[in-house]
Amino acid sequence: MGETFLLYTGTHWGTTMPEKLTMHEGNVDSHFRYKERFRSWQICVPSLRACYEAGGRQRTVGLSAGSRNQSSAIVLEASEGSHDERCLPHSGQRLSQTHTMPVETHPMNVAKEQMRRALAAGILFVIGCGSGGGSTTSQQKTPQAAAPTVSTTAAQNGAMIVSLASATSGATIYYTVDGSTPTISSQIYEAPFLVASNLTVNAMAAAGEANSNVISQTFAPNIPSGTLVWSDEFSNTTHANAQPNPAVWTYDTGADGFGNNELEDYCGWSSTASPCSIAAPNAYVGTDGYLHIVAEQPSAGVYTSARMKTQGLFSFQYGRVEFRAQVPEAQGLWPAAWLMGNSIATAEWPACGEMDVLERVNAAADPDWNEGSVHGTGFTGTNLGTRYNFPAGETAAGWHTYGMIWSKGSVAYYVDDPTRPYVTYTPSSISGLSGSVWPFDSGQASFIILNLAIGGSWPGNPNSSTPFPSQMLVDYVRIYTN
Repeated sequence: MGETFLLYTGTHWGTTMPEKLTMHEGNVDSHFRYKERFRSWQICVPSLRACYEAGGRQRTVGLSAGSRNQSSAIVLEASEGSHDERCLPHSGQRLSQTHTMPVETHPMNVAKEQMRRALAAGILFVIGCGSGGGSTTSQQKTPQAAAPTVSTTAAQNGAMIVSLASATSGATIYYTVDGSTPTISSQIYEAPFLVASNLTVNAMAAAGEANSNVISQTFAPNIPSGTLVWSDEFSNTTHANAQPNPAVWTYDTGADGFGNNELEDYCGWSSTASPCSIAAPNAYVGTDGYLHIVAEQPSAGVYTSARMKTQGLFSFQYGRVEFRAQVPEAQGLWPAAWLMGNSIATAEWPACGEMDVLERVNAAADPDWNEGSVHGTGFTGTNLGTRYNFPAGETAAGWHTYGMIWSKGSVAYYVDDPTRPYVTYTPSSISGLSGSVWPFDSGQASFIILNLAIGGSWPGNPNSSTPFPSQMLVDYVRIYTN
């Protein structure tokens, strides 16, 4: 009597295949070599109750579920053309070249984890192998993912922060806010988002091949234009420097240059690894009621600073956002307040979209300036960036309000006066740029970033004229309805 295997329809885990893979699992020592004519392979090790599959086609992997001979393994080979499945018993010795197939770079433990997750989702296919080589199959219905739940917390003046969740482990939630039915091509839920206008949230969860039912919730806050709906005022009623609100702010950390050849180590509130210091954080809310982002030089050629973000905690789409800030001006310093699309987690940059509200580099100029820009697929760098020149006698070192008015089909920037934007970008702004895609109306929300970079491709390195410590102060971040 042959062994019975539970199999599930798997996903393709890559196409790069080495010439040879050796697996040592218990007393099984199996070698497989690449042969172009084969398109898929699988080895099942009953002692591990696990199988591994790879190849150019989505095939099967599985678990041993019947009798388990600890000294045996089973290989399922997909022959070209008919894709017949054959069960080949193996007693621990090396398999003959007759049964070799292409392999993939993933180690066995990765395969087991992939399979564990799929089996947990209940995606099963049953194949029984008898001694005569025949097989019978039956399909087990894939359990449906649990529909998302919607929870809300109050923001300000009737606005709500909406969170979505599914009880199905590992499920991906897709949602829309334009009344359309979500599909797996819709926006992926990545973070709580602000609802400050009348709209309907439709959402579904997907896990494996069985999507959940679509849930729907309508919001009608009827908030007038120009109403404050969310803010961080960086209040501090203690007598010591305080942590920025951890329910709103998290941090990018490390010293990888962040795509710009920056020099600093970014440190979070609780970063302890040198050169960061928990005793002297680079970002804190002072007793003066301002957010301080501090650039330090703890030793020659070593720099620290902070890059705060609301990613995964808070996001919004459309509205007027303001940063009241005072920035340092010196060689090699690069302060910024900006937004990044939530889809950076899946679509990456620049497809996720980037909106730079406050950004400048180096020492004060005459006239002094701030630059507002947008970035997306096909328009990065200086394609869509416009400088605002401060009035005579003013510099960015003074207090200013940097704002962005984001509405459907439009991103406009201003300094100090929202009635006088100095530039407005629209989809027509990128019409002459080859391969460009406007990402700001795709239904996704964006998160906020505040940082003070040191060095990099744009400003160049600090020099002997650059004072340390230097700090960027932020009085508040506010969001208003359009």
